[in-house]
Amino acid sequence: MLYPVIVYLTTPDYFHIMLPVLKKFYFAGMQQPWFFLWCHPVTQYGLFVCLLTLAPINRQAAFRHVLALATFGMLLAYWLPRTPWISHVLPALSFATILAGYYAGLLIVEYPVRTSRCERYPFFNERREVNLRTLAQGKNCDSPLENPHRAMNAPSDASHLQVQWVYRLMVRVAVIILLLIVPFYCFFAYVTPRWNALQQQPYLALTRFVAHLPAPRRIMCFSAASTADCFPLVYLSDARYVSDTSFYWWMYGVMRLPKKISPVTQHQKDFLFASVVRDIHVGKPCLVIINRQRAAEDLGAGFDFVKWFSQDPRFVVAWQHYKAIAPIGYYQLYQRQDAACRQ
Repeated sequence: MLYPVIVYLTTPDYFHIMLPVLKKFYFAGMQQPWFFLWCHPVTQYGLFVCLLTLAPINRQAAFRHVLALATFGMLLAYWLPRTPWISHVLPALSFATILAGYYAGLLIVEYPVRTSRCERYPFFNERREVNLRTLAQGKNCDSPLENPHRAMNAPSDASHLQVQWVYRLMVRVAVIILLLIVPFYCFFAYVTPRWNALQQQPYLALTRFVAHLPAPRRIMCFSAASTADCFPLVYLSDARYVSDTSFYWWMYGVMRLPKKISPVTQHQKDFLFASVVRDIHVGKPCLVIINRQRAAEDLGAGFDFVKWFSQDPRFVVAWQHYKAIAPIGYYQLYQRQDAACRQ
């Protein structure tokens, strides 16, 4: 509770300006259906691991409860805004993996911990009472000479104990694999499509093209919901990303506005469009990149970023310095007509 109070006292504009804008433009377009959230593999895995906290385990109960609360808190972090992006989901998956690793460690450490087979295998209910009486008398429970029950059933005891030992070992190994294989599956389910996209020929050709631009290789991407193009490109081509935002998250909310809007909403819309104009005027990117394939998936077939942004006259003035050049695959490129930006 202290943190929101400090934020409100130090930066009250966050509550008066940013939160209304986020509520109106970000959550209106980025929120996912509840059914999708509940069926998400990280949600299912996180809840399953949290429910294991109810198991009757007394060892390190406080530590286990703290990890479970942290995991549930990270799940709430993307449940409440209903935005299961990788940056929101990864913390929940990390805490759930730590908690699952803790339970897997318990299964390894606790197997087996007692020295006597009479104590180690108490599931032989019909023999437990005889075994405990033998132990209470200070005798060796495992010796057929001192334990009459083992003297009568020594061969069968050995076979039963061996079967039970193998069975318990197989069950524990299966549980450990189940606890640890799910987070790896979730991680690779996120990473593999992005890695495959980076290996496609258009992206490799785009990387080579940007790498040959004059330094400092100022670039910018028009995107409504993804950073999969711009950030790896900056790293691979040693470029400089000049936009203040990684993607224009507010586009979905603006596109869903009715034709007649209030003056407050119009002022907020003008402020958001001004951010694009400011990126162009201040950053002066030498290359503006548009992934037409991703734009069609996110915003509809044939969507044109330049045409949509041109509804603001300030953008038209800023965009007059740019000219479309030959596309690279499904990447549309616009180059700034300055001598410093030409190859």
